[in-house]
Amino acid sequence: AAAPPAAAAAVPAFNAAAPAAATSAAPLGALSEAGPVPAEAAEEDYSNEPLETRLTSKDLERRCSAWSELCAKMAEPTDEPSEREQCFVLMKKHIDTCLAETLPKGQGCALTALGAYLEHATDIDASEVLPLVRRLVEHKSIDKPKMQQLVPTVISLVAEIVECPAVVAELTACLTDFARSKWFRSSATSTSQ
Repeated sequence: AAAPPAAAAAVPAFNAAAPAAATSAAPLGALSEAGPVPAEAAEEDYSNEPLETRLTSKDLERRCSAWSELCAKMAEPTDEPSEREQCFVLMKKHIDTCLAETLPKGQGCALTALGAYLEHATDIDASEVLPLVRRLVEHKSIDKPKMQQLVPTVISLVAEIVECPAVVAELTACLTDFARSKWFRSSATSTSQ
């Protein structure tokens, strides 16, 4: 699906990288087709502000601008490899910030940037990203459509980095813990009555 012109202007590298990404088992292109890099992110230009400042801003538009810029820079090879590497370092530092996004627009931009990081970074340690599976599945917003739309692709990207059996074991452990939880038992009892 073609991106709207405003979205294409906001993150040209992301859109250019999508066809190349489509060859992997869990392509970042699947995230872009879901529309997580909203055209609204291009309303104001915050590019003169440092990425670090925008990522920690209370202003959703600034954060979305930062996530979109990070995504674009990580997805596109550049003549300045040090600048691209700085983006990977910055993303790694802000994975918690990414997972803390609570608004659908912010989640879309943040998880798309996380997907670009997982797909394009070359020095990811499997032990660092495996916990993302549990954190995403147990996320307080996992019942919301935006998270349900984006999380499976991110988990698939984690599965490409980590051996798949470890991801399946983590998902199984997470679901077992959930089934044993007091909340689950009480809600299952109340719905069956």
